[in-house]
Amino acid sequence: MRTLITGMDASGDPEKAALAFLKIAALENPPFRFPIHNEAIAAARAKATALNEAADKWESWSEDIYH
Repeated sequence: MRTLITGMDASGDPEKAALAFLKIAALENPPFRFPIHNEAIAAARAKATALNEAADKWESWSEDIYH
C-alpha cells in the first residue's frame, strides 16, 4: 500500500499507530476524525481556518432567514 501513494511519508511507527487506534476504539465518545500524522493535523487546522473564515465572511447573509 505504501508504494501506491507517491510522496507519502511512511516513516511512522505502525505499532504506535495501532495502539492509538485501540485507545480510541475503547473511548466512550471517540472522535469522529483522528488526524494521526503531523501533515494530517496541519491539513485539519488549515481546513478549520478556512471554514471559520468562510463563516465570518458570509455570516451576514444568513441573518434574519431563520427566526
